[in-house]
Amino acid sequence: MNIDGLGENIIEDLFNMEIIKDIVDIYDLKHSRDKLIELEGFGEKSVNKLLDSIEESKKNSLERVLFAFGIKGVGEKVAKILAKQYKSVDNLMLSEKEEIESIRDLGPILADSIYEFFHKEANIKMIESLKEKGLNFNYIGEEIKENDNFKAKKFVLTGTLQNYKRDDLSSIIEALGGEVVKSVSKNTDVVIAGESAGSKLDKARALNIEIWDEEKLLEMLK
Repeated sequence: MNIDGLGENIIEDLFNMEIIKDIVDIYDLKHSRDKLIELEGFGEKSVNKLLDSIEESKKNSLERVLFAFGIKGVGEKVAKILAKQYKSVDNLMLSEKEEIESIRDLGPILADSIYEFFHKEANIKMIESLKEKGLNFNYIGEEIKENDNFKAKKFVLTGTLQNYKRDDLSSIIEALGGEVVKSVSKNTDVVIAGESAGSKLDKARALNIEIWDEEKLLEMLK
């Protein structure tokens, strides 16, 4: 949930002090301010920063919360797919297993894992409690219209780009309807090559795969 100051060691201390027993308790830490100040390395300023960060995390988009739940098989990419598909946790909780399974890049094993998570009584109760604490459970990611230069194409990124970090560019490509994969194969449509591109660029040339430099990328994004 990107909560600054709430690392593994702090969580362990809070658990041992019986301040936190489950996820929901994180959002009640504001009621334990005096106990937090007693923790080693914590002062009033640190505690205020932590509590502010906890409050800010309530605004996270749905995909961040789904990822944070730790559902088996649901990493950042799958969480984003689910968030964009269902728009709200309520819609996801009402979906049938077959519907989840039919989504691109998911499958029966992952669908089972997701379906079971949202139909366990303890998890339903947790979500309702988190709603009461004010957490957002809707998708608020930036909506970008699909672009025919990217839609339904597989991309490989290699080398260093001046205008984009790799994770940011991957998100943009996915939002435009494309897919970013790690390795070059005959199924790759485009290789985007920045400075110091290595063996992936060589392989793309050998397979006659379309190659974009950064200037071509910017042109296609327009």
